Amino acid sequence: MEVDESEVGDTPSDSSGEDTSDPTRRAEDGDAEGWIEVTASLDEAIRHEAEVSSDEIVTICPNPVQNILVISTPDEKTATKIIKIKKLTIYEKYETNAYVSAPEEMAKRIIRNIPLKYTQDQLMHALVNARNPSLAYAKRLGSTTTVILLYEGNRVPMWAHFNSIMMRVSLYRTQIDFCKECGRLGHRPDVCPRPDDKLCPACGAKNPAEDHECTPKCKLCGEAHPTADRTCRAKFKTPYMVKQRRWTARRNEEELQRTQSSPPSNAVAAVSTPSTKTMEEEEVEMVEEVAQQPGAKRKIPVTKSKEQEGSEQEVKRPRPSTKKTDVLEDMINKLSDKMEKMFEMLVV
Repeated sequence: MEVDESEVGDTPSDSSGEDTSDPTRRAEDGDAEGWIEVTASLDEAIRHEAEVSSDEIVTICPNPVQNILVISTPDEKTATKIIKIKKLTIYEKYETNAYVSAPEEMAKRIIRNIPLKYTQDQLMHALVNARNPSLAYAKRLGSTTTVILLYEGNRVPMWAHFNSIMMRVSLYRTQIDFCKECGRLGHRPDVCPRPDDKLCPACGAKNPAEDHECTPKCKLCGEAHPTADRTCRAKFKTPYMVKQRRWTARRNEEELQRTQSSPPSNAVAAVSTPSTKTMEEEEVEMVEEVAQQPGAKRKIPVTKSKEQEGSEQEVKRPRPSTKKTDVLEDMINKLSDKMEKMFEMLVV
């Protein structure tokens, strides 16, 4: 989507005097109905000046604080018509300056000391060519000798070819808009909507006298200097790419500290605790656990009382019987003893 921003000048080209029926005057005085009437007339004025038909899609977003109009359209041909607008007529003629806004994914840089005699077409021809392959767009910064360069991607060269001259590319540092005409933040002097309603740039006093004396205090940092002074570091906006890099570095540092402070996941802390059970009790528990397993058919040894032991001894005593019976009982007893010993060995 093409996005265009039109800066509306503060002074009409031909003024017909004060008129209370003029909605632009009432809008400047803060009248809501006057501002709605002005915004309703913007679409008609823009389409008439740019010769845009009613079938072409245009979205208009006025910004009264910065005194600009943000115009969006999905059609590149419509955008080409709109950026050629030099004035808007709403009861009066207002000078405008339309330009294409830069996409967020592009990197901004600047070159300085470009003579004012170069027009926009000449700047594009001198910069946007095969000698600067990653350069996508160039435009002058207001009425200064500084030219803004828009590069595709994050890698930006240190030098740019301006015709046959190699020029040093500098970092573009976005500043918070401050108007020296009215002493307010949020817009530039060339698009000041209230040049007659001034504030002192040092202390903020309204419509001060020429010999006004005051103690300066910056509205941005609170230090003892005029607002947005050259020495003020708070007037610069941090670029989005710098914010992203700082955020990534902070996250990596926090993750590293969290990893170093926490023990490894595969580390097992072995702590020896004294056992309060006897060896006999532990053996009984082990036998019970083995017997409870599925498919276990082993007999669980049970502690026998003295009466049971005595009865077994009596059973084992030879009785008056035949020799075959004695031999068979003896074999059964021996086999039973062997089975118990084998079971105990398996458990241990």
